Amino acid sequence: MNPEITVQVYAGGYSEEPVPLAVVLDKLTLIQNHIPVNRVIIGWSPSQSLYRGVGDYLRERGMEFFLWLPVFAAEDFSFTDPEDPKILQTVLDTYDARFGGLGFGGVFLDRIRYPADGRDHGANCGAVTGAVAALSAEFRKRGLKIGLDVFAPFLSRRVGQDIPALSNYADFVKPMMYLRTDAPAGIPYETRTMPDKPDLAHCRRDIAGLAEASACPVYAGVEWNVVPGIADPDPPYLRDSLSAYAEAGARGFVLSWNALDAPIANIAALSGVL
Repeated sequence: MNPEITVQVYAGGYSEEPVPLAVVLDKLTLIQNHIPVNRVIIGWSPSQSLYRGVGDYLRERGMEFFLWLPVFAAEDFSFTDPEDPKILQTVLDTYDARFGGLGFGGVFLDRIRYPADGRDHGANCGAVTGAVAALSAEFRKRGLKIGLDVFAPFLSRRVGQDIPALSNYADFVKPMMYLRTDAPAGIPYETRTMPDKPDLAHCRRDIAGLAEASACPVYAGVEWNVVPGIADPDPPYLRDSLSAYAEAGARGFVLSWNALDAPIANIAALSGVL
């Protein structure tokens, strides 16, 4: 298996104290001692000093440096209509004012979804795709690559995500195949009212279909952080998931969603597998 490996780091919210730089770098070093890493996605903290330090560390090691940037909602999950032109300008202004010039090579656009609330699913998908296309064009002008955070394909259209259409405006898409997460975007949470619960075999077929339809590489998002009461991945789950999605055609993985909370057992379990 020679997939592209991306590690996601949550460094604190906009209004929180940022995680100390030494904590982030120590964890990234520990991870690299076990698995090869191609890129790091980090957010949402506005700390410029943190990002300068992380950026220097990654560039010295030849890894890509992506900013994790929410679009239609921030921390409270209050979503803005993607057809509101002000939201796009706000996102761009935020990037330029807080993060421009810090050496990011790409942006990872999160929360690019919108509950339909009576709007036709096709129209809702069109609105989200149009907004992402416009944002992507602006970020390309800034010399940035684009990654997209999306729901599992079988869930995506109900939140306005036509992933094959969105893939035309990205360098990779990350479907959140979170089978062990009971929180928004987690499959158990999002399917809690469905009589038939998806399993790994179902998700493998989902990734296989997306891999064929996508215009850009598919990097399956698999949770490896442990959050009591919310996320409980373990080594067998990680190994089985990565194997299944690789066989289904995923070109890589995003180890999600916060490496700082990934226990050593989960990290070590992937040594020699990736």
